Amino acid sequence: MSDSKSLKNFSEHYPKEVRELLSLILSKGFSLTLVGGAVRDFLLDGVVSKDLDFEIRLSTHLSGDAWLEKLATLGKSLTKDHSYKVEVLSFNILRIKIADYEVELSSPRQETFLDREALGHSDFSGTFSSDLNYTEAYKRRDFTVNAIGIEFLVGDEFKLVDPYSGVKDLSSKTLNYIDESFFKDPVRFLRALRFKVKLGFTLSRELKDNIVYFNLEKLSKFYFLQEGRKIGLERMVYEMNFSVRKFAVKLPAWASEFSNIDTSLLSCINSLEELLIAHAKNSKTSVESIEKLAKDLGIKKSVPSALISLRKLAQLDFKKVCDEISGLEFDKACAVEEINSLVLARALKSKNSRELVGEFLSASFVEFIFCELEGLEKFESLKSGIVPKQRSMLGIYCHINKN
Repeated sequence: MSDSKSLKNFSEHYPKEVRELLSLILSKGFSLTLVGGAVRDFLLDGVVSKDLDFEIRLSTHLSGDAWLEKLATLGKSLTKDHSYKVEVLSFNILRIKIADYEVELSSPRQETFLDREALGHSDFSGTFSSDLNYTEAYKRRDFTVNAIGIEFLVGDEFKLVDPYSGVKDLSSKTLNYIDESFFKDPVRFLRALRFKVKLGFTLSRELKDNIVYFNLEKLSKFYFLQEGRKIGLERMVYEMNFSVRKFAVKLPAWASEFSNIDTSLLSCINSLEELLIAHAKNSKTSVESIEKLAKDLGIKKSVPSALISLRKLAQLDFKKVCDEISGLEFDKACAVEEINSLVLARALKSKNSRELVGEFLSASFVEFIFCELEGLEKFESLKSGIVPKQRSMLGIYCHINKN
């Protein structure tokens, strides 16, 4: 971990344009403290990220609407007087984009969760103050390692702010929560798993002992995707299953099928459909499990239906079937049972991508499904004596016997 003395050169780690914006804000009487992931990562590897989250304060006390109005006035001034493009986010956060950097300015705040058993990520109220001390302001943060600040002082001087011994936990590579309110936000369960994987940290003894107290009933698939994509959904599923086995955590209803997903066979999963496809590719996965996972994840019924069909087709020896049909009279070719499977395969072309079909079938089989059938002359000469329901079969027969 980087020595805190490196703060002497901290400003060198971000560009002139960002420094100019921060100097302008400081010149207007505000103070700034960088906090969160940018500080954590800087202390770990000496690199400042391009997402810079600042708490903004005043030395004089303002609270409620008066303080929020002061921040709104700052945002308007940055836009009108200095040509910055300022976006106002929830919780009165000001976001300014400079090249490929994002600077966010947020008021120190305290959070009070609603009085109910099952809580979602935003089920709390916030109170805002211009001079809230760091201990109270950082209490709302998730982990001690994310509750470290770098305060900007006069000139090019900086001060490390660490009210919850986050630097110590960084040194020991430990994820530790700040207070009991941590367990009221179900998304923090996913964040704990994500940081465990991404940073290579271990959960503190206290976190391991108490993680079972998360009520994940209102945890949404949206946050599963948001947090899971940062480490791969397959790894997030693995960690969620591990938490069930190791800590008796109860997952939300939509994750009930996760225990049947063999994550050792998966890699680089970034969407719910990709997760379902990978699950379906496992020959040990039952049809019922595919259908249930699709239903739990809110995936439209046509997708698992196609996957189940592709699984059946994957068991077909495409070359062998073509060899059996080749050279036969059409009526005898119709007696080859697998020709109906080729009709089914061609039907997949209209509603499924070549990429998806290629996940299950050989290259030659995929080419057959998506090609324009040949043997048109033969088809025209034979079709008059063929009943309509056999026309698709005839087209495939003529294609195979085009020579």
